[in-house]
Amino acid sequence: MELQVNILKDPAELTKTQPFQIDNLLWGTKSIPGTSGYIGFIPGDGFYLKLICREKREDAVLWRNEESILLLQLYREK
Repeated sequence: MELQVNILKDPAELTKTQPFQIDNLLWGTKSIPGTSGYIGFIPGDGFYLKLICREKREDAVLWRNEESILLLQLYREK
């Protein structure tokens, strides 16, 4: 997979770039929800990345990095 990284002037330009699709699965993964994103670079600032994962359940949320995805309904019941 090769990504074209656009040079940005402002973070607001990120979603105006061409989105990319993630379809290269590793380590025996058979399928994932539709996943896409945007990537850009601002010289002197760094890379900007926005990932979009289309979960089957719209109430699925992730609170912290590397944590299991919780279902909002279950979380609300606690």
